[in-house]
Amino acid sequence: MLGALSLARPQALGMGDVKLALLIAVGLDSAAARALVLGLALAATVGLMLLVREGRGAGQRALPLAPFLAAGSLLGLLL
Repeated sequence: MLGALSLARPQALGMGDVKLALLIAVGLDSAAARALVLGLALAATVGLMLLVREGRGAGQRALPLAPFLAAGSLLGLLL
């Protein structure tokens, strides 16, 4: 799914994020779905917080996804 999004809108999601998600899926096996959902939820939460704090101008800001995927993986392993 992330690969299709990356091909459809390359400015929205880089191939590095897709490769990291694939690596997480292979490495974490049964906890991968939970880790990816947690990472995406963290990214969405921070994005919403930026929108609330900075207003509509924050919508044009680029937010890297890899740190959130990494944090989600860590949380997925711990929970």
